[in-house]
This record gives sequence, C-alpha cells and structure tokens, in this order.
Amino acid sequence: MHTPVHSVVWHYCWLLFVVVMVWCLHTPAAYGQLQQKALLHEDYTLYWVINKNTNVTTFQLSLLSTEPCWFGLGWHAPGSSDQGMINVDFVIATYNGTQLVVGDYYSGDGGYVKPVKDTTIGGKDNILSYTSMQVPYETVAGTGVVNSVSFQRLLHTGDVKADHPIEHGVTHVVWAFGTDNTFKFHGPNAGAVDIDFFTGKVTAVASTASQLKVIHMGLMSFAFLVLLTFGAVVARFLRKNQWWFVLHVSVQILGILTILAAFIVAIVVVDDEDSQHFVGLHKVFGLVVIIATFCLPVFTGIIARWFLRGNKAKYKIVHNLIGYITILLGYIEIYFGANMYSDTTSNNTPFYLVSVVIGLYLVIAVLFETSRLLDGIHFLSPYLPRSLHRYYLPHIKQKLANKRKESTPLKSGLSVRADDVDS
Repeated sequence: MHTPVHSVVWHYCWLLFVVVMVWCLHTPAAYGQLQQKALLHEDYTLYWVINKNTNVTTFQLSLLSTEPCWFGLGWHAPGSSDQGMINVDFVIATYNGTQLVVGDYYSGDGGYVKPVKDTTIGGKDNILSYTSMQVPYETVAGTGVVNSVSFQRLLHTGDVKADHPIEHGVTHVVWAFGTDNTFKFHGPNAGAVDIDFFTGKVTAVASTASQLKVIHMGLMSFAFLVLLTFGAVVARFLRKNQWWFVLHVSVQILGILTILAAFIVAIVVVDDEDSQHFVGLHKVFGLVVIIATFCLPVFTGIIARWFLRGNKAKYKIVHNLIGYITILLGYIEIYFGANMYSDTTSNNTPFYLVSVVIGLYLVIAVLFETSRLLDGIHFLSPYLPRSLHRYYLPHIKQKLANKRKESTPLKSGLSVRADDVDS
C-alpha cells in the first residue's frame, strides 16, 4: 500500500522545521540574527549578542569600503580612565594573503603604537571561532567591498595579561580601519564610543582630536573672517577718524595671537592622531599662511626702513598688498579646512557657512573697491563709458574743486591743508 504524496510532503516539512529550530537554538547568533547593534561609523557597524548560559559573546563587524581593508575593535578595562589606544584589548581582522584572519591583540601603556598579538606578550589568543569575508558589491552610487567578520570570545577569558573582561555597565570601545589590507596606521579612520553590552545602550564619544579640530577651525575662522578682515576694513575705509590706527593695530595683533593659538591646537591634534606634520595640502598651505601672517609686520617694517627710505606712499601700497594677499590666503585655507572637516565628519554645515561668508566678503569688497575707484580716480574718466560720465564725473569734479579750496600749494609741489598752516 502506497503512502499518500501529501503525507510524505508533510513529513519532510515537519522534519525541516525541527532541524531549523534546533539550528536556531544552538547556532551562535553571529551566524544568525544578532540582538544588539551599534553604528560606529557611517560605513562601520557592530552587532553582538551575549549568551548568558555559556558566557560567550558573539560579535560581528561589517565595514563598507572602496577597497578591501583591515579593521578592528577594542575596549578598555571596566572602570579604567585610559583613553585612546592605551591599554586596549583589541580584536583585529588582518589579511594573510588569501583571506581575513581574526586575531587577539593588545596595545599597552606605551601610547599610540601598533598593537601586538597577545601571544607575543605572554597572553593567549582567546578567539574561540570566527568567519570572515571580503565581497565586492556594485550599486548605483558605485562599486565597493563588504568587509565582514564574525567571532566569539568568553566574557571572562582569564587572560590577565592581555585581555579585558566584558562586564555590566559602560565599556569604552575604540575602533579603527585601514585604507587597504596592509595592517598599518589608520589615519583619521578611528573613533570611540561608550557601549553597555548587556543593555545595548550606545553613547557617542567625541574624541579629543575631533574636539580640538573644531576649536582649531573656530579660531582660524574668527581670526581671518572677523579680526583680520575688520582690521583691514578700518585701515581702508575709516582713516578719517583719529583712532583708526590704534584700532587697526590692536585688532591685527589680536588676530595674529588667535592664529598662533590655532596653530598650537593644530600641532596638538596631529600629535594626538600620531600623524605627520605638514604633509598634505591643508597642512602645507596652513604653514604658508602662518608664515605669511607672522612675517607681515616684520617684512613690511624692514621694507619701510631700508628700501623705501620713508616713502610713505610706496610703503602703504606694499603693506596693503601683502596684507590683502595674506587675508586671501587665510580665506582659502579656511575653505580647504572646512571642506576636509565635512568629508571626514559628514557635517556640511561649517563648509556651507564658511563658503557663504567668504563669498559675501568678496562681493562686498568688489563693490566697495569699484565705488572707490569710480569716485576717486579722475584720470580714468576719459576711458569710462558715457553712462558713467553722466553719473560720476560731476561728482568727481565737485570733489576735486572742494579739495583745491581746502589746500594751499607749496613751492615744492606738495600741498597741505589750509588749517594746518600757521597763521
């Protein structure tokens, strides 16, 4: 007697259901559905689950990148005040020539140095198991690589030399990834976050370097977009006031001191990131701006004393030209810096704000200088269009007539105001 077909199908469906349920219950969550998630970076995600029965933690790291690259995760000891890479228990996925290999690493108290494997400092490799992959993908936005690893380790490994336990409460977590598969310095691709692995609460942490970058950008913007620009405006348009020179010099000195503070902050940022000084367009151009800013008063003073021999007219031209070039270089440097900040943080607000302010300044400068040109340079009048003759020449002629009335000619060909001549 044959068994009905539907009975056979039902039997196999029930058997498949039992197998799937057993697999879900006994397979580590790294290869199934993870319970917790933390977005470390816009392209770097951490998933994890804790099996309280076995005290095994399963992690999965997923990184989207343009090229295959190494990546890692680390954490400080519970209750520790250490920051950055000091005394960190790391798990790092590196490339061995054929595939990603997950290893147990440690970074000691020597500062920002390359982590070493636990086994080289008397510890043990406590990664229980892992899987890894690097798979290319293609979307409308372009091509890239999915770098992913899943690994397991105990909450308490017992390795007191090179491992930190995972306990209840906040754990300070650090992360990093490279630009390719060569395990080397990560550059700006690093950060930190506070995670409670048991509750899943994630708190973003701004690194010291990122906070200092904001301070540096604010100081440079205030110095060039506010102080030095205002000082130039005072010297250019407010000379009729007796106090203009004192205000001009005071504001410029304050601007130079602000730039010096921004420069010191930049040096600290580079040291904090263990990066290289004056390597890259922004850093090199910034050095040029710093030199130009500090050389301006000294250089123009030397020119006035030794080369121009007291010729104030020529000195004024040279001083103004160098000053305007320095401020323009500062604008360009701030623009580059804001653009780089937007690229690394995905925060475009500073870039848009700086762009709008610089654009407005340049438009206003062109308008004021054009008005000043048409109002004061009478020898260009034969070359001006007739429409400008109609509107500006009468005003220019009247202004020149007034000046002639107020001045008394001297035999040397110079002129002096009548009220300055002793009666």
